[in-house]
Amino acid sequence: MISFNIEELDKSIGGKLEAGIITNAYGSAGSGKSNIAMQLCVNCIKEGKKAIYVDSENGFTPERFIQMHDKEGLKNIHIYKPKTFDEQLNIIELIEKSIDKNVGLIVIDSAVSLYRLILHNNITDANYKLTKQFYMLAKLSESKKMPVFVTNQVYSDFDSGDIELVGRDIPKYFSKTILRIEKRGNNSRCVILIRHRFMPEGKKINFEIKEKGLFSAKKLGFF
Repeated sequence: MISFNIEELDKSIGGKLEAGIITNAYGSAGSGKSNIAMQLCVNCIKEGKKAIYVDSENGFTPERFIQMHDKEGLKNIHIYKPKTFDEQLNIIELIEKSIDKNVGLIVIDSAVSLYRLILHNNITDANYKLTKQFYMLAKLSESKKMPVFVTNQVYSDFDSGDIELVGRDIPKYFSKTILRIEKRGNNSRCVILIRHRFMPEGKKINFEIKEKGLFSAKKLGFF
């Protein structure tokens, strides 16, 4: 299992990022989803494993990764940059066929940014491809006993005004752990445990994004 670098968050989900399932972190733009994804990659590499990072919206930057780890660590992360949703599907299919035992983490950041671009053209086709991608990731995670971490964009529901995951029921169905990320200040964030199979839901954990990565912020006093 891989640490988030936030002790209270690790404890709240049963002791770090769980293998064999999809963990989904959603939030608005700038909430820190990509920073969380990169921190998990850093900690995966520190454990002696390699990471795969599918970057559909240019959230990964080598400069930021080096700040959090070092330049040498870049050798242990394989980055894919799909330009279309079909290309993203092809990449996940490739990963499923070619992944080796040295890989300890798969990140999809974000799972839905390219999905949104085709959603209004053919909603049935878009949902089929999104379902297929999540299905393959869930199957891969379970069969390889490996954590898969995906980030998800959000939108405001027109009728209720509630914040909803893009893709709605599809990411919800396949994601066994769901985290909501909220921005509280310049560097301050809050993660809320929305879903977990065996830990109490609704817990709120404060953390900070600093130059060297993510850090606990137990004394910020937001709640």
